[in-house]
Amino acid sequence: MNELLEHRSQEKLLEENRLLLEEVLVSRKASSITANLVIEQFVKIDEIQRVLEKKVANEKRLNKYFSALHETALGLLRRLDVNELLRSLVSRAAQLTEAPYGFVYLLDDQKAALECKVGVGAFAEEIGFILQKGEGLAGRVWETEQSVSVSSYDDWEGCSPKVKKNRFGAVIGLPLFSRACFLGVIGLAHSRDSHRVFGDEEQAVLGRLAELASIALDNVHLYAETREAREAAEIANLHKSEFLANMSHEIRTPMNAILGMSELARKLEMPPKLRNYIDVIRTSAHSLLGILNDILDFSKIEAGRIVLEEVDFQLRPVLEGLSDLFGERAARKDIELLLAIDPDVPNELRGDPLRLGQILINLTNNALKFTQAGEIVIQARCVEKDDTGVRLEFSVADTGIGISQEQLGKVFSTFHQADPSITRNYGGTGLGLSISKGLVEAMGGRIWADSTPGEGSTFRFQAPFGLAGEGSEKSLLLPPEISSARALVVDDNETARWIISEMLERFSFRVTQSCSGEEALTLLAQAESQGDPFRLVLMDWRMPGLDGLTTSQTIRSDEQLGETKIIIMTAYGREKQAEKAEAIGVDAFLFKPIKESLLFDTIMDVYGAPGPRATPRRSYELQDASRAERLGGRKVLLAEDNAINQQVAVGLLEGAGLLVEVAGNGEEAVRMAKQSTFDVVLMDLQMPVMDGLEATREIRRTPGLEDLPIIALTAHAISGQRQTCLNAGMNDFVSKPIETTELFSALQRWIEPSETRQVGPRETGLTEEPCPARQDLPGIDVENALRRLGGNRELLENLLIRFCRDYADAGQEVRAALESNDREAARALAHTLKGVAGNLGISEVFRLSSDLQAALDSGDEPSIRSIVPALEKAIEEVIELRPLLEKPSFHAARAAVPEDGPLPKATRGQLRELHLLLQGNDFGARDCVTAILKDLRQSPAFHELQRVADELDRFDFDGAHRVLLELCGNLGLDLDQGS
Repeated sequence: MNELLEHRSQEKLLEENRLLLEEVLVSRKASSITANLVIEQFVKIDEIQRVLEKKVANEKRLNKYFSALHETALGLLRRLDVNELLRSLVSRAAQLTEAPYGFVYLLDDQKAALECKVGVGAFAEEIGFILQKGEGLAGRVWETEQSVSVSSYDDWEGCSPKVKKNRFGAVIGLPLFSRACFLGVIGLAHSRDSHRVFGDEEQAVLGRLAELASIALDNVHLYAETREAREAAEIANLHKSEFLANMSHEIRTPMNAILGMSELARKLEMPPKLRNYIDVIRTSAHSLLGILNDILDFSKIEAGRIVLEEVDFQLRPVLEGLSDLFGERAARKDIELLLAIDPDVPNELRGDPLRLGQILINLTNNALKFTQAGEIVIQARCVEKDDTGVRLEFSVADTGIGISQEQLGKVFSTFHQADPSITRNYGGTGLGLSISKGLVEAMGGRIWADSTPGEGSTFRFQAPFGLAGEGSEKSLLLPPEISSARALVVDDNETARWIISEMLERFSFRVTQSCSGEEALTLLAQAESQGDPFRLVLMDWRMPGLDGLTTSQTIRSDEQLGETKIIIMTAYGREKQAEKAEAIGVDAFLFKPIKESLLFDTIMDVYGAPGPRATPRRSYELQDASRAERLGGRKVLLAEDNAINQQVAVGLLEGAGLLVEVAGNGEEAVRMAKQSTFDVVLMDLQMPVMDGLEATREIRRTPGLEDLPIIALTAHAISGQRQTCLNAGMNDFVSKPIETTELFSALQRWIEPSETRQVGPRETGLTEEPCPARQDLPGIDVENALRRLGGNRELLENLLIRFCRDYADAGQEVRAALESNDREAARALAHTLKGVAGNLGISEVFRLSSDLQAALDSGDEPSIRSIVPALEKAIEEVIELRPLLEKPSFHAARAAVPEDGPLPKATRGQLRELHLLLQGNDFGARDCVTAILKDLRQSPAFHELQRVADELDRFDFDGAHRVLLELCGNLGLDLDQGS
C-alpha cells in the first residue's frame, strides 16, 4: 500500500514538471540558467519513469506469483495421491521460476537416506539416486532442515560426485515437512549458460510453495491412514463375519444333537418327570439358539449386510402366530395377551414375513419380560394406502414397569438396558430392540417408543409393504341364518371387549358389551323379554364376582336361554378349565389371544353352519402316519462327517421308514451316489477330503445324476449361503440344528410319494440291551460314558468297538509324526484322541492325550518323550477289550440272574423302600440303591442291583422297577410283605 502511494506521488510530480516545462518553452522567456534547470528536470523525469516501470513490472510479477500460489494451493490440497502431488509440485515451482530443471527427494526411513522420486529435465536421470545426510544439495537441506541456495552448483564445495558437471548453474533446495517431521527436499536449477539466479523474491515464493506442499502432504498421509484404517476395519469385519459363521457352525452342531436327541426321546414312553426334563432341555436349547441368532443378526445389521426377502405373504398368520408363541407364557404370568387388527389392514402383502415376525417377537418378548400383571396389546393399523402399496403401523403396548424419559432414548442402543439390574432381574442379551431397529430401518421404516414409569410402555414401528394377490382378500361373512344375530361379549377387560366386539361386528353380528357376569345375566333376561334374544355369548372365564363358568352354568340352567350358544374365553389354566367348561355344557372353548380366523371357524362349528372355513384343516405334526407312509421305503444318502449328527439324522429318517446309507465325507458320497441308486441326498457342507459343495458339483457332472435331489445340511447361518448352495447345483437347503418339520418338508418336496410302504418305521430310542458293568471293562468309566451318551448302552458298545478299530494305530501315528518333525499332525492326533476318549470314558487315554497336547503346545520335549510310549500302551489295553465287546455270549452272561443267597434283614428292608420309591417315581431311589450297593459289593446280587442304578441314570423308573422285581423274584423276596 505504501509503495502504491509513493508511486502515485511521483506520477503527480512528473506531471507538474511537464506542465512547467511547457509553460517555459511557450513563453520563450527562459534564460540559459532556466534551460539547464529544464534539462535537469527532464533527466529526473526519465529516471523516475524508469523506476516506476521497474516497480510496475515487479508488481505484475508479484501478482503472478500470488495468483500462482493461490492456484497451487487449491491444486495441491485436492490431490490425494503422493506421486501425483509431487509431480504437480515440481511442475508448478518450475513454471513460477522459469527454471528448466527440478527434483524431489523423499526420506526413506528404512534406508536412512534420501531417494529421488521425481525428476524434471536433466534430473530425470537421477530418479532412484540415493543421497546420505549432508551429501549434495538435497543432503545439505536434510542436514540443516533449511533452504539452501547456490549460485553456481559446479563451483560449490558440497557438489555431489554423482551429479554430472557443466550442466547446472544456480540451484535451490527447500525442505518438505509432514506433521513437523522432515519428509524430503524439493529443488530447482537453472542451466549453466542462462546465468539466472534465484533472487530473494523467488526464494520467498518457493518457501511459501514448500509450506503449501507440506500441508498437502499432511492431507495425503491423513487420507492414506484413513483409507488403511477403513480397509483394516473392513478386513476385520470380514474376519468377524467369518468367525461368527464358523462359531455358528461349531455351536449349531452340538445344538443339533441336543434338539435332535430330545425330539427322538420325546417319542418314547417315559415317566412324567423324565418327559418334563426332556421338555426343559428342548426349551433351553431353543433359547440358546435364539441368543445365537440374535448375535448373528446383530453382526449382519452392523455390517450393513442384512438381506430382506420380497415374497407374497398373509399378514394375519404372522400376527396370530404370536399367540401360539407367547399365549402360554402370558397365562402363567396372569397377563392378558390381546391381538387387534384394524379392519382396513390388508391381509395379502408383499415383503419379508420372517423379519416382520422377528421384530414383533422381539417387542412382544420385551413386553412380557417387563410386565408382571395386566395386559399386552399387539395392534396393526393402516397409515397410508394406494394402488401399489401400504404403510402399516404396528404397536405393542404393555402395563409393565415403564421406562424413564432419560432412558427412553437409549433403549434401541446396542447391549443397553434401562439400568444394570435389568439383566440380573429379567435376563436377555440387550440386543432385541437394537436388532428390531436395524430391521425396521432396513425395511425403510422407523421405530420409536412412549413410556411412563410404573404405567407401561408402547413400542411402535411403521414400515412399507407391497400389495399382493389382487382380489384375494376374503370377507369372513356368516350364513344368512346367523347374519345380523345379536351377540354379547362379557369380559371385565375393556380392551379385550373392544377387540372381540370389533371382530364380531366384522362377521355381521349386532354386538353388546358387558363387564361382569351379573350384568350379562340382566342383559340376557332383558333381551329375551323384548323378543330379540342374544344368540351368542362370548364369556371370559376369569372375572370378579360371578366368573365365566358360574355365569355360563346359570345360563344353562335357564330354560328360556337354552338356545343361546356360549363360547368361553380364557388365558389361564387351559386344560383344566376346558374340562370344566365342557362339563357344564358350554359350546366351545377358546384361548386368548383370540384369533379372528379361529373365532370365525368356531362360530361356524358351534352353529353347524355349512360353508368354507377361514383356516383349512391341516396337520403339521411329524408323527402323522400319512407322512411316514409317503416317505416309507425311500432311500436316502446322508453325507455327514460328525458321528453325533449322523446318529440324529439316521434316527429321524429311519423313524419315518426311510432307508439310510451314510457317507463320512464328500468324496465317499460321490462314490456311493455313482454306485447305487438313491431317492435323495442330504449333503453336509463342511466335510473333510471333499466338502459338500464340490461333492455336489462332481455328482452333477456325472451322467444320469443331473436330476438327483440334493438337499444341503449346514450350520453356517450366514447370508448368501442358500444361494451358494443353489449355485453349486443343490435343490434345497436345511439349516442346523435340524428342525424336524423343516427337514421332512424338504424331503417331501423332492421325494416322489411311495405307492406302498416298503418298510415300517424302525423303533428309535434307548435300547434295553445291557452294557458291561464298569469292573468288566478295565480302564473304561462306563458310568460317565453312559451319562454323556444319554444312557444308550448299545451305542457305547458300538463306539468302543469303533474306537478299537479306528484308533488301534493312533499311538504309532503320533510317534511317526513326531519323528518326521510334524508337530501339527501330532497335536491334531492328540486333540482327536482326547475328545473321543473323553466321550467314551477311556480315562487313561484321555489323560495322556491331554498331557501330550499340552506338552506339544509348550514345547516340553522331556514330557513328550515320556508320554508317547505310555499313550501307546494305554491304547493297546483298550484294544485288548475288543474280543470281549464283540463276544456274542457276553451280554447273556452278564444278564444271568445271580445265585440265590441270603440277604441281611436291613438290606431286605432297603429293597422294599427302593420298591416304594420306584413306584412313586421318586428320585430318592438313586440314593437308596447307591447305599444298598455299598453293602453288597461281595454279594452275587451286586451286578443286578447295578443294573437298577444304570436304569435310574437313564431316568427310566419303570425299567429300574422291572429289574428290581426280577431280582427279588429270583431271591424269593416278596416286596409287598413286611418281613
